[in-house]
Amino acid sequence: MPTTLSRSDEQLITKGLLVPPVIAGILGSLLVVPASGLAIVFGVLFALTGTLITFCAAYPLLLWFARRGQVTLPVVLVCGAGLGNIPAAIAALAITFGGRSTNIAGDLWNLRRSMAVGAFVGLLSAASFWAVSGRHLDAARR
Repeated sequence: MPTTLSRSDEQLITKGLLVPPVIAGILGSLLVVPASGLAIVFGVLFALTGTLITFCAAYPLLLWFARRGQVTLPVVLVCGAGLGNIPAAIAALAITFGGRSTNIAGDLWNLRRSMAVGAFVGLLSAASFWAVSGRHLDAARR
């Protein structure tokens, strides 16, 4: 399916997609209280995970919505919250099918904090994308 995005729209999307991994890294480092060397490790881990999710999942999803003219703030925020839960979903699959857990329901219940953090980081990352690029794409569509 050929894209209908102009060259300037593609550059705008690329510029906007560079911001979420940085936001994820900053938020990851702020999760460690009190701040220590572990905060740097968490920040780097969140930034690397954010980079993978941004370019392997968010970018293709964004192109799919852009081709249909459906890049709106609610769509971007909901997708961000959902994509932020990819690491928790991988952990849930590992718990369920890993064969090491004797209390699968309890272990899955313990993922609720990770899911909340993932949704929060994904939501703020999506909001940062919207602030840089998304609103311009939505305005150009109208």
